[in-house]
Amino acid sequence: MQDLLARFMRSSPRVPPQSAVVRPLSRGDAAVSHKGVFREEAQNKVVTRSDKLSSLNSIREGGLFLLFNILYEDDAIIVCVKPAGVATQTKQIGQKDMESMLRTYRMQKGEPSYIGVVHRLDQPVSGVMVFAKTKEAAADLSRQVQEKTMVKFYQAVLQGRLPDFEGTFDDYLIKDAKTNLSCVCDKETKGSKQAVLHYEVLDELETDQGIYTYVLIELETGRH
Repeated sequence: MQDLLARFMRSSPRVPPQSAVVRPLSRGDAAVSHKGVFREEAQNKVVTRSDKLSSLNSIREGGLFLLFNILYEDDAIIVCVKPAGVATQTKQIGQKDMESMLRTYRMQKGEPSYIGVVHRLDQPVSGVMVFAKTKEAAADLSRQVQEKTMVKFYQAVLQGRLPDFEGTFDDYLIKDAKTNLSCVCDKETKGSKQAVLHYEVLDELETDQGIYTYVLIELETGRH
């Protein structure tokens, strides 16, 4: 599935590459601040307050080089790409996560090691994340998450074809703790929670294994 996603991202004319998000920062066309992160002014632009960019960063820890891509950094926040397979935050001793790697990164620069985790991505998922470098920034970002002014978009590959090229799914989900799977259920089902998302079809691909659909998803409620 990762190979299919990469194939879609390379070939689809409707999907901008990651550089389309990064370049507006380097040109000074957009600005990031913990006071207003991800408030959109134009398509493919991240709202920022300065044009500082960092390139690929490597951390030497325990004899290993740990790589992550920092898209933007100032005195209050770090915007970076979480690689697939790396946890955002974990309690497992000895397991690397974004929080510990960023703490090490800050210490190696002679900065306080504080990293505020204000949102998460599942371990198998890669994507852009925002981390706070101060408690004030963490509070501001947490407020944005609660007030839903921080908007999250996901790219995904689905097996099969959706009924429309854009639409909304508004369902109730129930999670099976034994299998760690969620399924759609009736609203009256005990323990069910509402899940709302909006989607747009970006591309379709016919293969020997069937049709795959590349979609852009905006979550209103994150559920599993």
